[in-house]
Amino acid sequence: MFLYFKYKKVKIYTEENKQIACPNCNEKGGMLFKVYKKIFSIFWIPTFPLGKIGKAECLYCQSEFKKSKMSPELIHGYELVKDKKNIKATDFSGLIILCGFISMVFLMDDGSYEEKEKLYLEAPKKGDLYSYKINDKHRYSYLKVERVSEDSIFVIPNSKYSSRIMKMRRINKAENYNPNLKYGISKDEVYKMYQEDKIFQISRKSGEE
Repeated sequence: MFLYFKYKKVKIYTEENKQIACPNCNEKGGMLFKVYKKIFSIFWIPTFPLGKIGKAECLYCQSEFKKSKMSPELIHGYELVKDKKNIKATDFSGLIILCGFISMVFLMDDGSYEEKEKLYLEAPKKGDLYSYKINDKHRYSYLKVERVSEDSIFVIPNSKYSSRIMKMRRINKAENYNPNLKYGISKDEVYKMYQEDKIFQISRKSGEE
Protein backbone atom coordinates (compact mmCIF):
# COMPACT_ATOMS: atom_id res chain seq x y z
CA MET A 1 0.00 0.00 0.00
CA PHE A 2 1.38 3.42 -1.01
CA LEU A 3 1.29 6.09 1.70
CA TYR A 4 1.52 9.75 0.78
CA PHE A 5 2.56 12.01 3.60
CA LYS A 6 4.09 15.46 3.98
CA TYR A 7 3.95 18.52 6.17
CA LYS A 8 2.68 21.93 5.16
CA LYS A 9 2.77 25.44 6.59
CA VAL A 10 -0.46 27.18 7.52
CA LYS A 11 -0.38 30.88 8.41
CA ILE A 12 -2.10 31.51 11.74
CA TYR A 13 -0.98 34.98 12.86
CA THR A 14 0.01 38.23 11.23
CA GLU A 15 0.66 40.95 13.78
CA GLU A 16 2.21 44.40 13.40
CA ASN A 17 4.52 45.84 16.06
CA LYS A 18 4.97 49.62 16.15
CA GLN A 19 7.54 49.71 18.96
CA ILE A 20 10.43 47.67 17.56
CA ALA A 21 12.90 49.16 15.09
CA CYS A 22 13.97 47.29 11.96
CA PRO A 23 17.54 45.98 12.33
CA ASN A 24 18.19 46.91 8.69
CA CYS A 25 16.71 50.40 8.20
CA ASN A 26 16.19 51.33 11.89
CA GLU A 27 12.65 52.58 11.20
CA LYS A 28 10.02 51.98 13.89
CA GLY A 29 6.37 51.12 13.40
CA GLY A 30 6.69 48.80 10.44
CA MET A 31 7.68 45.39 11.82
CA LEU A 32 5.26 42.64 10.85
CA PHE A 33 5.38 39.20 12.49
CA LYS A 34 4.07 36.21 10.55
CA VAL A 35 3.62 32.88 12.36
CA TYR A 36 2.87 29.54 10.71
CA LYS A 37 2.05 26.16 12.17
CA LYS A 38 3.47 23.02 10.60
CA ILE A 39 0.88 20.27 10.03
CA PHE A 40 1.82 16.66 9.30
CA SER A 41 -0.62 15.16 6.78
CA ILE A 42 -1.33 11.67 5.47
CA PHE A 43 -3.15 11.53 2.14
CA TRP A 44 -3.70 15.30 2.45
CA ILE A 45 -5.60 14.80 5.73
CA PRO A 46 -4.19 16.86 8.67
CA THR A 47 -2.97 14.37 11.28
CA PHE A 48 -1.19 16.38 13.97
CA PRO A 49 0.66 19.70 14.38
CA LEU A 50 4.47 19.73 14.44
CA GLY A 51 5.02 23.11 16.05
CA LYS A 52 5.29 26.70 14.85
CA ILE A 53 7.73 28.67 12.73
CA GLY A 54 7.71 32.27 11.57
CA LYS A 55 9.52 35.36 10.42
CA ALA A 56 9.55 39.15 10.75
CA GLU A 57 9.16 41.57 7.84
CA CYS A 58 9.81 45.30 7.63
CA LEU A 59 7.08 47.19 5.78
CA TYR A 60 9.51 50.02 4.99
CA CYS A 61 12.57 48.30 3.52
CA GLN A 62 10.92 44.93 2.76
CA SER A 63 13.64 43.06 4.68
CA GLU A 64 12.75 39.63 6.04
CA PHE A 65 14.26 38.05 9.15
CA LYS A 66 14.13 34.40 10.19
CA LYS A 67 14.55 33.75 13.89
CA SER A 68 18.26 32.99 13.50
CA LYS A 69 18.79 36.48 12.02
CA MET A 70 16.62 38.44 14.48
CA SER A 71 17.94 40.88 17.05
CA PRO A 72 17.21 40.09 20.75
CA GLU A 73 14.45 42.74 20.75
CA LEU A 74 12.92 41.26 17.60
CA ILE A 75 13.08 37.72 19.03
CA HIS A 76 11.22 38.87 22.15
CA GLY A 77 8.41 40.40 20.05
CA TYR A 78 8.28 37.35 17.80
CA GLU A 79 8.03 34.93 20.74
CA LEU A 80 5.10 36.89 22.23
CA VAL A 81 3.18 36.42 19.00
CA LYS A 82 4.30 32.81 18.48
CA ASP A 83 3.23 31.72 21.98
CA LYS A 84 -0.42 32.51 21.33
CA LYS A 85 -2.48 29.32 21.26
CA ASN A 86 -4.04 28.29 17.97
CA ILE A 87 -4.76 24.55 18.08
CA LYS A 88 -7.91 23.33 16.36
CA ALA A 89 -9.59 19.94 16.39
CA THR A 90 -9.22 19.82 12.60
CA ASP A 91 -5.43 19.72 13.05
CA PHE A 92 -5.92 16.18 14.38
CA SER A 93 -8.45 15.00 11.77
CA GLY A 94 -6.25 12.19 10.48
CA LEU A 95 -5.38 11.02 13.99
CA ILE A 96 -9.07 10.99 14.96
CA ILE A 97 -9.93 8.97 11.83
CA LEU A 98 -7.08 6.52 12.51
CA CYS A 99 -8.16 5.99 16.14
CA GLY A 100 -11.74 5.46 14.98
CA PHE A 101 -10.61 2.87 12.42
CA ILE A 102 -8.54 0.97 15.02
CA SER A 103 -11.48 0.99 17.44
CA MET A 104 -13.77 -0.31 14.71
CA VAL A 105 -11.37 -3.19 13.94
CA PHE A 106 -11.29 -4.21 17.61
CA LEU A 107 -15.08 -4.03 17.86
CA MET A 108 -15.54 -6.07 14.70
CA ASP A 109 -13.13 -8.73 15.99
CA ASP A 110 -15.25 -9.14 19.15
CA GLY A 111 -13.09 -11.99 20.43
CA SER A 112 -13.53 -14.07 17.27
CA TYR A 113 -9.83 -14.98 17.09
CA GLU A 114 -9.84 -16.23 20.66
CA GLU A 115 -12.88 -18.38 19.82
CA LYS A 116 -11.03 -19.82 16.83
CA GLU A 117 -8.03 -20.69 19.00
CA LYS A 118 -10.28 -22.57 21.42
CA LEU A 119 -11.74 -24.48 18.47
CA TYR A 120 -8.24 -25.36 17.22
CA LEU A 121 -7.34 -26.52 20.74
CA GLU A 122 -10.39 -28.75 21.06
CA ALA A 123 -10.15 -30.15 17.52
CA PRO A 124 -6.49 -30.13 16.47
CA LYS A 125 -5.51 -30.87 12.86
CA LYS A 126 -2.33 -31.74 11.04
CA GLY A 127 -0.53 -28.54 10.11
CA ASP A 128 -1.66 -26.52 13.14
CA LEU A 129 1.13 -24.34 14.48
CA TYR A 130 1.66 -23.79 18.19
CA SER A 131 3.69 -20.74 19.18
CA TYR A 132 5.24 -21.54 22.53
CA LYS A 133 7.59 -20.17 25.13
CA ILE A 134 10.71 -22.23 25.87
CA ASN A 135 11.70 -22.48 29.54
CA ASP A 136 14.03 -19.55 29.04
CA LYS A 137 11.79 -16.47 29.31
CA HIS A 138 13.29 -14.88 26.20
CA ARG A 139 13.14 -17.82 23.82
CA TYR A 140 10.17 -18.55 21.58
CA SER A 141 9.62 -21.20 18.93
CA TYR A 142 7.03 -23.37 17.17
CA LEU A 143 5.54 -26.85 17.41
CA LYS A 144 3.94 -28.08 14.18
CA VAL A 145 1.20 -30.71 14.47
CA GLU A 146 2.10 -33.77 12.38
CA ARG A 147 -0.53 -36.26 13.53
CA VAL A 148 -3.48 -36.44 15.93
CA SER A 149 -4.64 -39.57 17.74
CA GLU A 150 -7.50 -40.09 20.18
CA ASP A 151 -5.64 -38.75 23.21
CA SER A 152 -2.34 -37.39 21.87
CA ILE A 153 -0.94 -34.79 19.51
CA PHE A 154 2.29 -35.58 17.67
CA VAL A 155 4.36 -32.49 16.93
CA ILE A 156 7.60 -31.57 15.19
CA PRO A 157 9.56 -28.89 17.07
CA ASN A 158 11.16 -26.04 15.17
CA SER A 159 14.94 -26.39 15.53
CA LYS A 160 15.40 -22.62 15.80
CA TYR A 161 14.20 -20.08 18.31
CA SER A 162 13.64 -16.34 18.42
CA SER A 163 14.38 -13.96 21.27
CA ARG A 164 11.45 -11.76 20.19
CA ILE A 165 7.87 -12.75 19.54
CA MET A 166 7.53 -10.16 16.77
CA LYS A 167 10.38 -11.80 14.82
CA MET A 168 9.26 -15.42 15.17
CA ARG A 169 8.02 -15.63 11.59
CA ARG A 170 11.61 -15.55 10.39
CA ILE A 171 12.22 -19.05 11.75
CA ASN A 172 8.98 -20.57 10.45
CA LYS A 173 10.62 -22.31 7.49
CA ALA A 174 10.14 -25.88 6.26
CA GLU A 175 13.84 -26.71 6.65
CA ASN A 176 13.62 -25.98 10.40
CA TYR A 177 11.19 -28.87 11.00
CA ASN A 178 12.92 -32.26 11.13
CA PRO A 179 10.37 -35.16 11.04
CA ASN A 180 12.88 -37.35 12.89
CA LEU A 181 12.40 -35.18 15.99
CA LYS A 182 8.65 -35.83 16.15
CA TYR A 183 7.23 -36.66 19.56
CA GLY A 184 3.82 -36.99 21.19
CA ILE A 185 2.13 -34.85 23.82
CA SER A 186 -1.13 -35.76 25.51
CA LYS A 187 -4.06 -33.51 24.67
CA ASP A 188 -4.41 -32.77 28.37
CA GLU A 189 -0.81 -31.56 28.51
CA VAL A 190 -1.33 -29.33 25.44
CA TYR A 191 -4.45 -27.87 27.08
CA LYS A 192 -2.47 -27.23 30.27
CA MET A 193 0.33 -25.51 28.31
CA TYR A 194 -2.27 -23.28 26.66
CA GLN A 195 -3.90 -22.39 29.98
CA GLU A 196 -0.50 -21.50 31.44
CA ASP A 197 0.39 -19.40 28.36
CA LYS A 198 3.34 -21.63 27.51
CA ILE A 199 1.50 -22.08 24.23
CA PHE A 200 0.40 -18.50 23.57
CA GLN A 201 -0.93 -18.75 20.03
CA ILE A 202 -2.47 -21.41 17.81
CA SER A 203 -2.73 -20.78 14.09
CA ARG A 204 -4.14 -22.73 11.17
CA LYS A 205 -3.74 -22.13 7.46
CA SER A 206 -6.68 -20.33 5.93
CA GLY A 207 -9.02 -22.65 4.08
CA GLU A 208 -8.40 -25.48 6.55
CA GLU A 209 -10.73 -24.21 9.28
